[in-house]
Amino acid sequence: MEKIIPKQLIIAIALLQGLLLLALYKSIQYKFWPSTDEVSLNVAMSLVISLPVMAMLSAWSDNLRDLSKWLALFGLCLALVAAYTGYQQKPATIIHSFNLLAPFALTVGIACFKALLYIQQRASNEPVSYNALFRLSWRNFLILGLATIFCAIFWGILMLLAGLFESIKIKFFIYTFTQAWFYFPAISIAGGVAIFIFRNMTSVIDMIAKLLQALIKYLLPLVIFVALLFLAALLTSGLELLWKTGTGSIMVLWLLAIILFFVNTVYQDKSDIIPYSLALHRFIYIGIAVLPLYVLIAAYGLYLRISQYGWSLGRCWGVLVCSLLALFIFGYVWGIIKKRDAWIGTLSQVNIVMSIVVLVSAILINSPLLDFRKIVVSSQMARIESGKNTLSNLDIYYFSRNLARPGYLALQSLKTKIKDTNPQLAKGIDAVYTRQTTVQHDITAKALRARMTTSPTNLNIPPELMQLLLKQANTSRHYSAVNKHYYLIQVDLDGAAPAEYIALEDHVQHGGYARLWYQVGKSWKSIYMTNKGRWPDEKLKALVENKQFSTLSPRWQRFKIGNIIFSANDE
Repeated sequence: MEKIIPKQLIIAIALLQGLLLLALYKSIQYKFWPSTDEVSLNVAMSLVISLPVMAMLSAWSDNLRDLSKWLALFGLCLALVAAYTGYQQKPATIIHSFNLLAPFALTVGIACFKALLYIQQRASNEPVSYNALFRLSWRNFLILGLATIFCAIFWGILMLLAGLFESIKIKFFIYTFTQAWFYFPAISIAGGVAIFIFRNMTSVIDMIAKLLQALIKYLLPLVIFVALLFLAALLTSGLELLWKTGTGSIMVLWLLAIILFFVNTVYQDKSDIIPYSLALHRFIYIGIAVLPLYVLIAAYGLYLRISQYGWSLGRCWGVLVCSLLALFIFGYVWGIIKKRDAWIGTLSQVNIVMSIVVLVSAILINSPLLDFRKIVVSSQMARIESGKNTLSNLDIYYFSRNLARPGYLALQSLKTKIKDTNPQLAKGIDAVYTRQTTVQHDITAKALRARMTTSPTNLNIPPELMQLLLKQANTSRHYSAVNKHYYLIQVDLDGAAPAEYIALEDHVQHGGYARLWYQVGKSWKSIYMTNKGRWPDEKLKALVENKQFSTLSPRWQRFKIGNIIFSANDE
């Protein structure tokens, strides 16, 4: 019996979602509940955005009861992690929320996508199988993507209509279409209609999926060849050059992720069908068999960073992603060792288990059971207590902007302990949470000179310039507890006397910045200098002392026609 998609129900769900989003928007605009409470708002936004879309993608006329049950169960789980994340925003007036909510939205999106695959099967009383997971994942992905494009085109047509009428002084349409009460329900209904249309075109959706799979089939041998070639190059060059990039582990993890995605796209749960010739099939699984070496390289790179600098959010994510990829890869290698050419038969077993592992991981990292922010705070504070790090290098900006409530509580506790012994750091902590752009310091000229490396070494700094440098240091938005060092280099950039000076300032988080100081008559002026390339960290002091710097003339001179000046940038 052919299943029927309930059109009226899907459109009703879309309309309800639009109205609820409008209500949430108005609560934020006019500051009434739930926007006045971060926990309630985060729960409401999470449920209103995710559950209606999941329902529209899954509803059939004969599965509504079971579907409601499974969606309610997942919604409860989602509400709990959303409430916890909302609690991490307190106190909301001073916590930076973007770096908290962006990862939450990404991981919840992954969790919803994974959970939807199982909900769709269980709500239709179908046994969980890899064939269904594979088919539904491509269908859901393409339906959502096409529905998004449909909504964008729909909105573009409305804006074109409004623009045309506005050009002849009829502003009714531009006024109506840009009102929240119109565009929230309108775009939601458009999305619901698009989902209904594309769900009724499964043959077309499956054809698009097969087309993409066919293209990836030809790319998989290439990416395996690149992986083997790069591994051979690493054996001769060593890992040091890879670590110097600062992103070596990230690039390796991306390579592994792409290979795994391509493998899962090409090799489906059909153990008796090999999509390549036997020789090419063996070449591919040999390439997969050496991927554990890449896992070890990425893990070693993460270990080095963690041992040197402790945990950070980036390293926590790196360890999680590396662990998940390792489980996939070692599962595939186990199948290759066990069944050789017929290893495809083990693919479904590994992927079904790992799909659940990914789903659980995406939920746990938004819960107190695996809160990366608490891990980072604990690690960095332990390094200070053990003497591996000093308070002068504590990055209070990172704590305030990335670690939400755990970072806030840790800094407040630290401020209580050091407010008498280190009042400058205590003042810096207060400033980052009151979001001041500058703070007044008490650095003396003698103290500034002691923290300054100059070139030439015995540079006689003009008194007027020294006063300007001192004023800048004392009103910097980078607090003295964060500043690492100052540098002043005498150079000749314009080929004419008097000489110019480049002032460099070193910071833990921001790397550093440079300012050019030059004299016009008896007054001093300055220009902020942009930079390209990686900030050299601890090597900067040695570079300045050893005069390992030079001036570069631009390749292109500026061009002037009338009062217009053109500049060419060849970088």
